[in-house]
Amino acid sequence: MEIPLVLASRRDGSLTYAVPLWYRALMALVTALLAAAFVTAGEAPGLVGWVILALAAAAALYEESWRFDAARGLAVHRAGLVIAARRSELSLAGIARFRVEAFVRGTIPGSEDEKAENERVLAGRDGREGELVKRRPFYKKGYLRLICEAADGEDWLVDMVPERRRATILETASRIATYCGKPLERG
Repeated sequence: MEIPLVLASRRDGSLTYAVPLWYRALMALVTALLAAAFVTAGEAPGLVGWVILALAAAAALYEESWRFDAARGLAVHRAGLVIAARRSELSLAGIARFRVEAFVRGTIPGSEDEKAENERVLAGRDGREGELVKRRPFYKKGYLRLICEAADGEDWLVDMVPERRRATILETASRIATYCGKPLERG
């Protein structure tokens, strides 16, 4: 299941790119319904029931977020369970640029096919140009990655989405780059 991250402006002026609140509320509701079903059943659930309950609770507590705060000059990434999320900080001054690049699963790195498929995904083409309609093999699935490139050369993956969400990731990348005062590159 793909959980689309949502970009939001906060009251303090920072930008947050995170798992939406509706997802966490939905998973908390599922956890509560499962727990209520186990209680009303009158007997302890089996191993599968406990595993499903644990997975629903973990999904409700999962956090994936980026917070860009110009006032403090920081980009903060948090990932993991809310109670034990891993936190990484990067100063905005240490960010060289943001980059949106294509990745096509099922291509050989460095090949002409990879280059052509990556260009197609970046350009937003679906392979139906010209007189002949060229069907892509089912195993070639295109993605777009939003990458924060640090001045020291380290790349931070902010998000990776299927190519059908191209417009959304480009708009998000543009807003984040503009907010941070950094250039945005494609490719």
